[in-house]
Amino acid sequence: MEAVFTPRQVATALGVSESTIKRWVDSGRLRATKTLGGHRKLPQGAIVSFVRATGQQIADPELLGLVANAGSLDPESLQDELYDRLTDGDEPAVRGIMVRLYQNGLPIADLGDRLLSPVFRRIGQQWAAGELQMHHERRACTTVLAVLHEIRQWIAPPEPDAPLALCASPYTDYAQTPLWLLELTLLNAGWNACAAGAGLPLDQIYNAVQLHRPRLICLSATHVPHLPTFVKEVNEVLADELSANVSLVIGGCAVEGVRTTELRCDLLASCLADLELYLAKIGNAGVARVGV
Repeated sequence: MEAVFTPRQVATALGVSESTIKRWVDSGRLRATKTLGGHRKLPQGAIVSFVRATGQQIADPELLGLVANAGSLDPESLQDELYDRLTDGDEPAVRGIMVRLYQNGLPIADLGDRLLSPVFRRIGQQWAAGELQMHHERRACTTVLAVLHEIRQWIAPPEPDAPLALCASPYTDYAQTPLWLLELTLLNAGWNACAAGAGLPLDQIYNAVQLHRPRLICLSATHVPHLPTFVKEVNEVLADELSANVSLVIGGCAVEGVRTTELRCDLLASCLADLELYLAKIGNAGVARVGV
């Protein structure tokens, strides 16, 4: 359950007066709920969203269950530290790094592209070289997913009429972190994002499309057994069968060498920032397919 705070607690944490908090709430700048007795309660996610949007400093973040701003806010400069903390199994330190960046306004796409993706590539390379064991990679994934789940709770739910996007990964690709990053990026852009699942055969992804009728499909491919077969099956099973008002976005390290002319999709993304730009271009109303 998401933590909630009184105006007085939030005022103390932000270093402002309680009347200022109430004024922000009454003006709609800071989201709050009311108890049956009429008392204001401020959800933790609403406070984080307000801080991210306004740049408001937090005098005492620990009062709100957040992280002190001591340390770098540059994702690239934190890659070595995050790698060390993940491989050491230091869960509080990992949370501290990720939450500090997020609460200070770093977009989810940048958190993925500039920090998590390079670090997990390095973990994968060290595992392949025998410098790390499987348990290091598995625990790193579990630790990061726990923080992403926490961040997910802070994002305001989509509007009732928000278009639906399905996120999935193909058969033999069971990576969960990319799917969570996709989902959070979409939610931040105002979409109703839903993870169809990891490691799904393409025909099952198509069946999910037929069932849920999304406006957008995001396919994460970090591992495929045979790339030419994957490209052929995507073109035949998904691209050829999707209706004109369903857009298809594909990305992931497994398709980095594929040319845009080979894979029939609306966007062949090299990073989450590409998806972010695409979403800004089409808006959250969805579009007819333009790239097929």
